[in-house]
Amino acid sequence: MSLELNSWGAIWRLTWPLVLSMAANALVGLFDAWIAGGIGPVAQAAVGLTLQMVLLINATVTAVSIGSQALVARFVGARSWDEAARAAQQALVLSVVLSAAILPLCWLAAPWLFVAMGAPPAVREAATWYLRLVMLGLLPMDVGIVISAIFRARGRTTAMLTTQLAEAVVWVAGSYVLGRVLGFGLEGLAAGFVAGKLASFVLGVVILRRMRIWGSMTGPWTPDRAWFGRILRIGLPAGVQVLVRNGGMMAYFGILGLLARPTEAVAAFTIGFRIESLAFMPLFALNIAAATMVGQNLGAGRPDDAERAVWRIVGVGAVGMAACSVIFWFGADLLAGAFTADPLVRAYAADYLRVMAISEPFLALVMVQNGGLQGAGDARAPMLAVIVFQIGVRLPLAYGLAITAGWGTSGAWWALTVSLILQAAAITWYFRRGTWRTREI
Repeated sequence: MSLELNSWGAIWRLTWPLVLSMAANALVGLFDAWIAGGIGPVAQAAVGLTLQMVLLINATVTAVSIGSQALVARFVGARSWDEAARAAQQALVLSVVLSAAILPLCWLAAPWLFVAMGAPPAVREAATWYLRLVMLGLLPMDVGIVISAIFRARGRTTAMLTTQLAEAVVWVAGSYVLGRVLGFGLEGLAAGFVAGKLASFVLGVVILRRMRIWGSMTGPWTPDRAWFGRILRIGLPAGVQVLVRNGGMMAYFGILGLLARPTEAVAAFTIGFRIESLAFMPLFALNIAAATMVGQNLGAGRPDDAERAVWRIVGVGAVGMAACSVIFWFGADLLAGAFTADPLVRAYAADYLRVMAISEPFLALVMVQNGGLQGAGDARAPMLAVIVFQIGVRLPLAYGLAITAGWGTSGAWWALTVSLILQAAAITWYFRRGTWRTREI
């Protein structure tokens, strides 16, 4: 179905399943951090580093999902059903091709990747083993990401919620039983991760096969270079954005590795980031909703409705993140203490939450407007903003404050907040220019 995307009711119907889906993902991440915390700071740091590595590896499939969502949503808005089906089909084929190429490379390169991140030897060894086990779920994870993009483009966010809940239940149950009850530790967490991705993939295929778009996939299931190029022309800037952002995070971890207590610093970041994810994961839902609304409205020739929807979603996100800021500021010690018994890690993590509380509303500006731009097929501006502010500003500032000025972890946290506020100002200026309204894809 095509959505009427110019009302608060439409925003609510599209967004609430996405919010629940992202909240489920955040809770699963917190659960992993809790189990890892019971193992020790080394395991907790390994889980945090591997999370960043998985995000980096997923840059290619992120490009495919962004490109496919923009194309499918635009075709759905224009009622071009055969074109929408062909775009979806070739995105699925492309995700399989890329996963098959990336898996052996990541398996072999795992130790050197963590060396590049500046991980201490003990953390590096644990993270390498954990990453290799997690990579066994790469293919179902990547195909599942593209299936979710198709659901979002069609406005079928309840379908995405169903697959994500299945993933969360299997992941949590597997991780708890294998990692804690049976005592397999990180190996148990990895097995739970892979099982969850498999469950999401299988259910996603079942649901997709029952949708109209599947019945229109009459073309051959073989690689089509023209469609691959069309998808990647839209999505590659988003993929580069993920690479740059996560590559920058690797360098950021390297800066944390230069501190006097690097293992505790990385563990604190892992805890703080997972807690913060409860706030910003719903923003991913708003980002996705903005992309779908913009894509379908532009396909239907309604650019004013597209822009109106984005600003409404920005307002929702900013209010929600402001409330989270209050919780993080006043509840920092309590929240951090729930995930570690180490007093130093707890202090570092609580400081992280207080500093990041300042920038949370600005994160809403960045993520929602990025979603709107990606839905219009304009992912270049968000990519450039990441390069400038998360590399050019954040990393020198983190080194200068944490190392040169001697502020330690607090300086590293402040670099995150300052760079994010500047990025929000830049992306708001670009979005208001409105060049995305007439972009052809």
